[in-house]
Amino acid sequence: MSLLEPISIKYEGGLADENKMPLCQLSRVAHGLDEILGVSAEFAISHRVIRHRPSRKIAVVVQAPQHGSFELLPLIDTLSQHPLALSLVSGLFPTLIALIFSHLSRKNEVQQLQLQIKDLMAVLGKEKDYNIKLAAQFFDAIDKLRSPAIKAVSPVGQGCNLMTVSYQNKPIVSIGPKDREIIELGPDTDIRDASTYHVTFSELDRMTGGCRVSFQNAPAPRIRGAVLDDKVHTDSNKYAVAFAQGINLTVTASEVWQGNELKKLLIHNAL
Repeated sequence: MSLLEPISIKYEGGLADENKMPLCQLSRVAHGLDEILGVSAEFAISHRVIRHRPSRKIAVVVQAPQHGSFELLPLIDTLSQHPLALSLVSGLFPTLIALIFSHLSRKNEVQQLQLQIKDLMAVLGKEKDYNIKLAAQFFDAIDKLRSPAIKAVSPVGQGCNLMTVSYQNKPIVSIGPKDREIIELGPDTDIRDASTYHVTFSELDRMTGGCRVSFQNAPAPRIRGAVLDDKVHTDSNKYAVAFAQGINLTVTASEVWQGNELKKLLIHNAL
C-alpha cells in the first residue's frame, strides 16, 4: 500500500502503444522519475525539500507496466523501521508533480498550481506565513530538478508521442514533443511554426525516431532531428527509404531554436 495517493504516469504513441520502451530510455526514465517523485513525496510527507536520496525516509517503487501502453504506477514506501508521523494533505503530492513538469515546460497552469499548493498547505494548521515559506522552498527547488525531468520525458518525441500524469483517473499534466524540448533546452527555447523543408538524412533510428539531417542546398552542418510520425517505425517507410537511398525528402517540420542557435528539427510528417 502506498503512503500517498496513487498516481499513474503513462507514455503513449509509437512503441509505447505496444507496451514497449527501449531499455536505455527506461533506465533514464527510472532515474528521472525516482528523483522527481522522491522529492515531491518527501515534501508532501515531511514538508522538507530533500534532494539527497539517502537522506529521505521514503522510497519510490513501481508496479509493472500494464498492457496497451507503457504505464507506470508509482508507489511510495517507507524506509524507516518505525512508523512515520504523517501529516498528509489530500491532493498535495499529485499537485506537486504537476507543478514541476508544468513549470519546466512553461505551461500556463503554473500560477494556478502554485495557488493550489498554498491553499493545500494552509490545512496543516500552522501559521500562514510559515506555510507560505514552506511552499516557497519547494518552488525554488524546481529549477534544480530540470536534469531528472529531462530523463523522465526522454521517450517523448523519441519513440512515443505523449507522457501523461494522472490522479484519480484524470490527467493532471501532459508532456508532448514541444514540451519536451522546452524542458531539455531551457526557458529560452523557441519552437517555430511548422513549415516545409527538403532534408537529407545522414542518421536515422527507426526505433526512437532520432535522426540527423541537413537542408537541401544549405551549407549549414547536420543538425539533430526527431521524427514524430509513427510511420517511421513501419517497414519501408518514406524516411527509411530516403535515408537508405541518400535522397532528399520533403517534410513538414518545426525548427527548435535556443537563442541564436538552431538546435533541432521536429519532423511531423513526410509529404
